[in-house]
Amino acid sequence: ARLGGNDFETALFGKEPALRDLFEQMALTHPLLVRVSGSGSAVIAIYRSEHERDNAASEIAGQRHRLIKTMTRREAAPGPES
Repeated sequence: ARLGGNDFETALFGKEPALRDLFEQMALTHPLLVRVSGSGSAVIAIYRSEHERDNAASEIAGQRHRLIKTMTRREAAPGPES
């Protein structure tokens, strides 16, 4: 995960210092991965547990961005009824 990257990050960080600041703040919460998603519409971070995710969310809450907490399902979603 640490080897992943986004070619847009360097260009975006130069033009959008607030995005760079958010990225750096998220990196300080020790995620497994933090990256700009797509062309800069979002910053994502992946954590080992819900507890770590929630602690990180508390650390960066209340700033000028919207935080959406999600999680991966442990089991497959039910399929359509046959």
